[in-house]
Amino acid sequence: MKSYPYLLELRIGHAKQKLNAVIRDVKDHFKLTYESPDIAHMSLYGPFTIKPGYSFHDVKTVISRNARNISTLPYWIDGYDHKLNPNGGVIVFRIVPSDSFHDFLCNTSGDLQKCTISKSEWDRNPENHWYHVTIAFHLKKQRYQQILQYLNIEKATPSGVLSRLFSLFFRVPQTDRKPYPSYFFPVDALRITLLRNSLIGAEYDFLSRRWYGRMEAKSGINFGKTLQNYRVEKGFEISRPVHLPETQTYVIGDLHLGHANIIKYCARPFRWKQPEEMDGVLIKNWNNLVKKTDSVYFLGDLCGPQSKINADRYFRYLNGKIIWIKGNHDDQNYISSVKLAENVEKEYNGIKILFTHDPKTAPNNYEGWVIHGHEHNNNLRMYPFFNPQQRRINVSAEVIGYKPVPLPDLLQFISARKDTQFVFDT
Repeated sequence: MKSYPYLLELRIGHAKQKLNAVIRDVKDHFKLTYESPDIAHMSLYGPFTIKPGYSFHDVKTVISRNARNISTLPYWIDGYDHKLNPNGGVIVFRIVPSDSFHDFLCNTSGDLQKCTISKSEWDRNPENHWYHVTIAFHLKKQRYQQILQYLNIEKATPSGVLSRLFSLFFRVPQTDRKPYPSYFFPVDALRITLLRNSLIGAEYDFLSRRWYGRMEAKSGINFGKTLQNYRVEKGFEISRPVHLPETQTYVIGDLHLGHANIIKYCARPFRWKQPEEMDGVLIKNWNNLVKKTDSVYFLGDLCGPQSKINADRYFRYLNGKIIWIKGNHDDQNYISSVKLAENVEKEYNGIKILFTHDPKTAPNNYEGWVIHGHEHNNNLRMYPFFNPQQRRINVSAEVIGYKPVPLPDLLQFISARKDTQFVFDT
């Protein structure tokens, strides 16, 4: 039997722990072995072998040449997908690639075919590549149906953009247990990995434009540097003060300082189980934007349930005159520095605004706009950044780039788009 020792994979990066939690839950609940991967990954090309006259170095050259103008590969986790094939059922996370991601894959696949022989039919027709992250595969029909029910997937849905429209009208029937979340959130891939005999042979970092060897690629310190480069590139980490001369009003919610698991739950671009780094960046971002004379509507959950530091200590680090709306985790942390409000209602430029932590506490048919937190990036279909149909704005930290957003920007956004239809935004 011909051996195909090489495989090109996308490294999931900071979203890996969030996807791993689902994979491990399914794996443990149904006692799967080979039918479920150990970690979340996305195959891009292969398995393949290298043609005579070419080398592993030539393969790396093809990849780095196609990646030379790329800093990230953006895509969306878009719920689940599944197929029942002759070899068994397969259940996956559906991936919707950006145009730049799709172009990179098509160009790279075309060039790799000149120096490799791939076992995969997808590689000979990359325009139709099935983008996915496997949850379970080679499933017998009964087990396949059981897992679909467990994940609250009733039937196959159209992929890509059609699935987004479908999701607005399709509702999975409720079961006795809490419905499993159908994830919908953006991800930026930062590295791709060349495997050789199932081990890392080399890993390419888009931001630094360099290849890492096996041990360098596995280094948590090196990946921490990759994440920092990414945060700076995206504006998620502000390195110096950018205070505006006039007094400003800002809004943000859900810092969850000291909460290690929020990095996993919300795919924050920080190293998991190291909340101290996250705390430092979020506090620095706040103070580099907010002057002591500025005002901030903080919409709750300064700390998380696992924080080892009480909210008072964190609060003293933050600039500005803070109007703190109580979040659901604020009851669990010692707070004496400021009186917490339940909700605050204001009117700006003729626009009535309700500042609240949880949008579900807003009055039904509220006439104004609700600016809220609480939902993070865990339900972006229902609670995107901007929802003109429901007159809601989600300012959870993950949704607005981990830094306070000026209230005038939100008011301008409302004025410009208040009559538009429902949109997805981040």
